[in-house]
Amino acid sequence: MSYNSDKAIAAAKSQFGVKYVWGGGHGPRPRKTSGGYDCSGLVRFAIWKGSDGAVDLGHGGNTDSQYRDGHSRKIGAGERQPGDLVFYGRLSDVHHVALYIGNNRMIEAQQIGVPVKESALRTKQARYVRIV
Repeated sequence: MSYNSDKAIAAAKSQFGVKYVWGGGHGPRPRKTSGGYDCSGLVRFAIWKGSDGAVDLGHGGNTDSQYRDGHSRKIGAGERQPGDLVFYGRLSDVHHVALYIGNNRMIEAQQIGVPVKESALRTKQARYVRIV
């Protein structure tokens, strides 16, 4: 399996402006569903595109299943690179994920009412993961 972070970032950027929809992106294949994405649906789509369809991160599950997926490994904050994932929450309650794009920026489907966008990296309770 080869993962191309540039492809993943381009895929996520192609969704700028798409609305946030709880459960969006969790159909049988990674793609926009119900007219939008939730955070894990957007990341699932980006990783699918970045791996040319080889990785279905979390197999359509939630953020917690993505954090524990076997196609990734945990890394330290100082190791993060564009294309890595940023998860938020305690280990027992991972509740949000975004795609790191470098320069302390990320792409996310943040919440209802906020479309897919680029945001400043938030570091409180952040955990970093690299696709392998």
